[in-house]
Amino acid sequence: MNDEASSDWSVEKVVSKIRGEVGTSVKLTLLSGGQTREVSVVRQNIVSPAVESEIDGEIGILKVNRFGDDTVSLSRKYASEFVEKGVKKVILDLRNNPGGTVGAAQGLLGIWLDNQIAMTERRGSEIVKTLRTTGTPILGNMKTVVLINGNSASASEITAGALREYGKATLVGQKSYGKGSVQIVLGLPGGSQMKVTEARWYTPKGKNIDKTGIEPDVKVDLSSDDVNNNRRSADG
Repeated sequence: MNDEASSDWSVEKVVSKIRGEVGTSVKLTLLSGGQTREVSVVRQNIVSPAVESEIDGEIGILKVNRFGDDTVSLSRKYASEFVEKGVKKVILDLRNNPGGTVGAAQGLLGIWLDNQIAMTERRGSEIVKTLRTTGTPILGNMKTVVLINGNSASASEITAGALREYGKATLVGQKSYGKGSVQIVLGLPGGSQMKVTEARWYTPKGKNIDKTGIEPDVKVDLSSDDVNNNRRSADG
C-alpha cells in the first residue's frame, strides 16, 4: 500500500491507511490467484443504504447494513414486495452489520414476530427492562435463513438470536461477534467521554452472548471466490 508492506498489519491499521482526505488517492497492490495487480483508488465519502433488497426467483434477499432510523421502513417496504411478487423463501443477510439502535431491531423482528419478547436487559439476575417486537409480522410464516459472521454484532445478534429461538429462522455462516452489553456514554471534564456498561441484554430464552457470540445452526466458511462473486448460502 503506497509502497509499504502490509502483510502483517491488522485490519484496523489497513483501514486507517486507506482512509484519508476526500479527493486524494491511495495505491493498492492486490494479490489474487497467485498474481498481483496494482490499482489506484480515489478517496470519496460513501454512504451505503441501510437496507438493500433483491429477488432471485422465489428467494427474497434482504441485506441489512445497519440498524438506523430508516431500517424498519425500508425492510417493511421490501418485505411487502416479497409477498406481492410470490417469494417463497427469504435470506436475511446480517453479515458485517455492527448493529445500531435497539428500536430498529425490535421493528425488524416485528416483520416475523407478533409482539414477542425481543430481548431483556438485566442487572445481575434482575430484569430491568423487557423489550417486545413491534409491527405486523408480514413474513411471519415465511421460511427464512439468517446469514451471520464474526462482524455481526449487537442489534444483529439480538435479531438473529430471537428469530432462531422462536423457530422463525435457521442461522447460517460463522459465529457472531458477541456484544451482549448495554452501554451509556458519560461526559467528563475537559470534553472527554467514558463508556459505562449499565446492563446486559439477554435473548428471549435468557441467554447472554457477551464475548461468546452466537453459533450458527449451519457453519459455512465462504471462500475468497465466494466473497468476490457475492455468493450466499440459501439452503434450508
